[in-house]
Amino acid sequence: MTADKSPVERTRSLGSRLRRSVAKRTNAVIGKLVSTPPVRAYLTARLGLLTDFVVADRAEAPTAGAMRDEVLPRLFADREVRDFLARHPETVFRTLWGTNARSETTPPFSSEGAGTGNAAFREAWLERKLAAVPAGSRLLDAGAGECQFRRFCSHLEYVSQDLAEYDGAGDDRGLQTGQWDTSRIDIKCDITSIPEPDASFDAILCTEVLEHLPDPVPALREMARLLKPGGVLILTAPFCSLTHFAPYHYATGFNRYFYEHHLGAFGMKIEEMAENGNYFDYVAQELRRVPSMAETYCGTTLTAAEQWMIGLNLQILDGLVAKDRGSAEVLTFGMQVVARRL
Repeated sequence: MTADKSPVERTRSLGSRLRRSVAKRTNAVIGKLVSTPPVRAYLTARLGLLTDFVVADRAEAPTAGAMRDEVLPRLFADREVRDFLARHPETVFRTLWGTNARSETTPPFSSEGAGTGNAAFREAWLERKLAAVPAGSRLLDAGAGECQFRRFCSHLEYVSQDLAEYDGAGDDRGLQTGQWDTSRIDIKCDITSIPEPDASFDAILCTEVLEHLPDPVPALREMARLLKPGGVLILTAPFCSLTHFAPYHYATGFNRYFYEHHLGAFGMKIEEMAENGNYFDYVAQELRRVPSMAETYCGTTLTAAEQWMIGLNLQILDGLVAKDRGSAEVLTFGMQVVARRL
């Protein structure tokens, strides 16, 4: 009877079988695509080294998922391999993981992580700021739209205002909502001329509105007029945005210097200015949008391999978001401002 193999011997045996399997599939495809022997030999050797690294110190062969997560990212660390993948992404993907390794309809990357917190962070911030407004205060929701933040104002005397002309379809360009219900608006008028007396509100909420105004400065002046002395303005707007609600989209966004210049000129003191996200978050958000934009504007559905490449880049951005040290000064989702009427 043959003695049982030791763990080390079992690992070597599994690793050897795995290497042979991967090498066979790799050679078959790379051999067809790369005619230059030195390049073919390099790529085969490189993939072999990566496989050795992954199977080392394991008691059993790694799963296809583990191979994908550990080997494929390392391919991108090498310039020549990156160039090769750029020319033949689908072929390399299927070489490593097999023709049925991943369904084309399976979500290609996580719905969590970098680029996914824009709306959630903004809404959490708004909930905290509105909760801090004293109970019974009269609040104006300027440019309220569908009054989505009324749910945070049950302790307040809530009054909504909107021009109420957008219908969800717009001019059928850019990003549209499809439907838009402004039937609950209390005051339908231009935001620069609201039929209320001076100093008639204790607080004003204006969220994601300024980019939809041909000239936002008169709207800030009007809000300053309507606030009582000591009243609070809670304001958010994009730093950068894609075309949406067109044709009612006149600016892509505003940075901190816009608020510092104009709010002070209208007798308001900024008490808080918070960035929502950072540069790497914003890049991740738009990278996640690539599949839908490719379908809409190119008539193309990205392959599983191409979507996995997006996922790998999102992993990089996850790490950069965690290490970020102030990139929001360059780019962010938006600014969130609390200002007090003097």
